[in-house]
Amino acid sequence: MIALPFLVSCSATHLTYWRSIQLAFNSPPDISVSTEQILASPSDLIYVKRDDFTPIILALAYLEDGQYTWVSRDGVALREKYGRINRTMGLIQNLDFTKSAQPDPLMRNIFIQNDANWSRELDYSSQYYGVSLTSSFRIKYAENLIIQNKTISTVLIEEEIQLSADKGWINFYWFEQSSGLLVKSEQKIHPSGSVFEIVYLSRALRL
Repeated sequence: MIALPFLVSCSATHLTYWRSIQLAFNSPPDISVSTEQILASPSDLIYVKRDDFTPIILALAYLEDGQYTWVSRDGVALREKYGRINRTMGLIQNLDFTKSAQPDPLMRNIFIQNDANWSRELDYSSQYYGVSLTSSFRIKYAENLIIQNKTISTVLIEEEIQLSADKGWINFYWFEQSSGLLVKSEQKIHPSGSVFEIVYLSRALRL
């Protein structure tokens, strides 16, 4: 287990910052956090695992205009909206910007239209600009997840993403069946990039 005497918040921007956990995406030891520590935390916590790297715990730093920014002490940050990562900071290859003229179908969570489509453009850290992606969504099936020894009934949404005729990948989103809240995702931000597994610890325990 790890100690969590760490978070300070600002009511204007819902700002918190990570004080004491010195973990990075490539840090060697595995981590765990107790249900009691999660519930006692003044800020929401998520579990993040990137490919075969050691998992880490990130804290909610900002919540503004529906966008959540999660940070670690070493400067890694993920920003997401409707559960989709739309910007990263502190990685070797970062996603800088996401632009679309259409609303993201993920905003409808469990009420998403089967076979909904979505197009957007992405900019990646000073290398690739205006990369066009198209997505199609499918409601797959109900599935029970166990998060911190709690069983949660979810609906799995699958997003098939195409970069070109021969390049694409699939993202997965698990929404709690009754509330429609996202409790887990597995997603990539580009075809050759890492898979981010994200588990919303605090949110799951509040259900």
